[in-house]
Amino acid sequence: MGFNGFFSIIFILFTIVLVVCGWITKKWVSGSNDYFIAGREVGVLNNIFGVAAIGFAGTIITLGPGLAIQSGFWGSYGFGMAYLFGGLALYGLLFAPYIRRSGAHTLPEWLEMRFDSKTRILITLSSIFGLLGIMANNVLSMALVTTGFTGWSLIATLSAIFLMFLIFTYVGGFWAISMTDFIQMCIGLVALPAMLIGLMTNYGGFSFISNNWPGDLSYLTSGITNGSLPLFSLQYPSLLTFIILFACFLVWGEQLLLVTCIINQK
Repeated sequence: MGFNGFFSIIFILFTIVLVVCGWITKKWVSGSNDYFIAGREVGVLNNIFGVAAIGFAGTIITLGPGLAIQSGFWGSYGFGMAYLFGGLALYGLLFAPYIRRSGAHTLPEWLEMRFDSKTRILITLSSIFGLLGIMANNVLSMALVTTGFTGWSLIATLSAIFLMFLIFTYVGGFWAISMTDFIQMCIGLVALPAMLIGLMTNYGGFSFISNNWPGDLSYLTSGITNGSLPLFSLQYPSLLTFIILFACFLVWGEQLLLVTCIINQK
C-alpha cells in the first residue's frame, strides 16, 4: 500500500471519529442552551484540553518544525516558551480564575451585565467574525498540510474537510466541538511521542541532525534560511512577535472569543 492509500485510511478513520463524537453528543442536546453553549456545563478537564488543543492544531505540529529549519532549535524553543508561558500559563493563572468567579455566563452576557446591551451586541458580532476567521484558518491549514503530503487537489481537500467540520458541528453543536477537542488531544498525546520515537529510531537523535545540518552552522542557534532568531525585532519571526501574535492574540484573544461557556463548579 502506498503512502496516499495509508493516509486516506487514516483520514477516513479520523473523519468517522469526529462524526461519531457529534452523533454521541446529540443526545445531550435538548434545547438551544445545550446546542450553543453546551448547557454551561463544560468540565475542567475538557476545558483544559480545549485550550491545549489550540497548540496542537497545526501551531506546534507544523510551525514548530518549520521554525527550527528557519531559525534553528532556538527559534522553535523560543516560540514554545512564548506560547507556553506568555500564553497558556498567564491565561490559566490570571484570566481563567477571574472568569470562573464570574459565574456561568457567556462572555457577551457578562459584558452586558458589566456595561450595557450595546456592548453585548458589539462583542457578539465581533465574536462571529472572529470565529469565522479562525475556522477558515483551521480548515485551510489542515487542507494545506494534507495536500503537502498527498498532492491531492486543494479545492477537493478543502471541500471534504469543511464538510467534515460542518457535519459534526451541525449534529452536536458546542457539545460536539468540546468533545472533538478532547478526542484530538488524546490522539495527540499518543501520536506525537510515537512519531518522535519513530523518527529517532529510523534516523537517529541529535547527532544525526548535527551531522547533516548544512555548512558550519549550529542547529541550536542558526537556521537554514533565516539565521538566528532575533529577540526584540518587530519583524516576524522574533521572540517579541511570538509573544504578541501567539501569546496575546492567539491564546488570550481566541479564548475571549471561544469561551462561550464558563466553568461552573458545583
